Amino acid sequence: MTIKSIEPLISFNPPSQIWKETPANLILEIQFLFLLLMCTYDAFIRQKNKMYRIAWLEAFFCGILIELLTILPETIGNFYHSQFMFMLFGNREPLYMLPGVYVWFLYTFTTSIWHCNFSNKLAEYAFTVTVIFFIWQ
Repeated sequence: MTIKSIEPLISFNPPSQIWKETPANLILEIQFLFLLLMCTYDAFIRQKNKMYRIAWLEAFFCGILIELLTILPETIGNFYHSQFMFMLFGNREPLYMLPGVYVWFLYTFTTSIWHCNFSNKLAEYAFTVTVIFFIWQ
């Protein structure tokens, strides 16, 4: 298996350049970084149950794993994202995607369903998978 180059590992595009070319990208990046901070605050400071921290870590590492497995191998990694302020892996991956999008989607939907108080763990699991599937589509 051949892996694409990841140089430069991280790069920075000035916000003024992003705003000039695609203002929505700057707003989107700031929004998801804010949502990441809110999820981190909820998991590590607000919630006392360690399951919330585990859910946050699971979402974080799953997001990184999914993105790395889809952009690094040459047989799969044939796409590039639009340019944002913070870019990774040879300007192919926005930084907000790895922690921001995945943590927000996976952490928020998983922990929101915990508040529904399902009486059956299987029903809770099935509903979680269904919600994430329909939102992701």
